[in-house]
Amino acid sequence: MLAFDSDPAQEQSEGGWPCDELAYSWAAHRRDRSMWEAFLPVRGHVGALLATATAQLGLLPDSSRDAWTSKINGLDHATTELDHQHDRTVERLGDHLARPHPNLETVDLVLTEFFDEAWPALDVWAAGGHAVIELNTTVHQDAAHSHTPKTALRLVSGGITSPSAPGRPRGGRR
Repeated sequence: MLAFDSDPAQEQSEGGWPCDELAYSWAAHRRDRSMWEAFLPVRGHVGALLATATAQLGLLPDSSRDAWTSKINGLDHATTELDHQHDRTVERLGDHLARPHPNLETVDLVLTEFFDEAWPALDVWAAGGHAVIELNTTVHQDAAHSHTPKTALRLVSGGITSPSAPGRPRGGRR
């Protein structure tokens, strides 16, 4: 028997409802918080990843551009939602902590609500974030197999470079 099989949060009635509502709620909270924590290392790079992907869309053939645009736009929308929810949560926490007698229960509630509200956008990234890497691979493969050289953008620390000037940001100084 696996540990997951014995988790009371996973036990359901014949109608499909959780048998233990409290355990189910805590399991959902752990899932939501874990999703946020898994996204944190990527969060600081999302803007550059999406900017690079958006620039690469113009390098695709018209026949495949719409599908990729839809994927990248979905990630962009999810990022906007996450940023909005995060900013709102920071504001709510700041307002609460500025009060004369803040309590931990309210902080816990605000964070739990944030994790719960952020989960759908985080799920978009978990399910579709690979599109950024796949798009990059597709653009570079298309450029490598094409008889007409295309400029493919590569993300580097400090800016975007072209393959003809590796390691040196475009518009940068030597």
